[in-house]
Amino acid sequence: MGILTVLFSRLSLEHWAVIVIATLALIRFSKAVNKGHTESLPPGPRGWPILGNAFDIPVEYPWKVYRWWSQEFDSDIIALKLPGPPLIILNSARVAEERLNKRSMIYSDRPRMVMLNELVGAGWNLGLMPYGERFKVFRRLFTKHIDVPYCRPQAVVAVRKCLKDLLAADMHHDPIVRLMTGRFILSSGYGIDVNSADDSYIEIPETFIKGISPQRGAFLVDSFPILKYWPSTFPGAGFQHVAARLRKLADNARTLPFKFTKDELAKGTAKRSFAARYLETVLKDTPRSEIDDVEAIIGNMYIGMLVHSCFLLFKKKFDSYLYTVVP
Repeated sequence: MGILTVLFSRLSLEHWAVIVIATLALIRFSKAVNKGHTESLPPGPRGWPILGNAFDIPVEYPWKVYRWWSQEFDSDIIALKLPGPPLIILNSARVAEERLNKRSMIYSDRPRMVMLNELVGAGWNLGLMPYGERFKVFRRLFTKHIDVPYCRPQAVVAVRKCLKDLLAADMHHDPIVRLMTGRFILSSGYGIDVNSADDSYIEIPETFIKGISPQRGAFLVDSFPILKYWPSTFPGAGFQHVAARLRKLADNARTLPFKFTKDELAKGTAKRSFAARYLETVLKDTPRSEIDDVEAIIGNMYIGMLVHSCFLLFKKKFDSYLYTVVP
């Protein structure tokens, strides 16, 4: 109680006014969203005002509960109303095939990621980008500028160095694998040579990847998008500070290696890479937007390969843990 008293005493009248207005706007927004969706949604549990079915989502054996709801409402498609977008549950293979495969252009998409795409600014990542024209453009650019045969020499060098390092190492192979991945990506993407897994060109994207891994849905702003306008100086704005930190990492991961290649190209010392190959073709009248898109495309390869590497290392640790608890 004492902590709350101190906290409330530090809030000025202006702060209280903004909090009250934001709360009322949040309630109004939630009602408007729910009202707009209610008539078009499939059947589902009734739920509470504002919170909807947030407390109805089963923690244990969710498939059994979902199946029971399907039987209760006589529908293979169930809707759970939540703060923000509803949760749609497809309860049969037939419905999933029909909606997500046969009519994928209508129903298959990524959810709105307010924290990652709008606050962190990671919307240039293909793994987070919603389907649409921009996604199609990025896919075409990726196919055009990233081709496997071109980077084969860098892959061979990275693998040979990795094998040599593995033979010389007694244990702790994880840094060697990380270094191999980093060597291949940075040399083929940007012409950058690295000799340590702790190199900043490897650490920056890895820190970003680890930072965004638990973020999807972890913040209230993903359920209440209006909170993205919440001032960072107000109480409860910790997510704004997290977003600012991750945004800086995302920007550095995308721009710093590309800038390195541009600088090397200007000095005439650039090595063979996807970035150098593209930048050599850039003309004075090349739109800045195209350069930014290609920068993002190569950044996608950069981030994507490191994500895969981090996943493999995580899987290895998980398997080791699993073997200790499962006879």
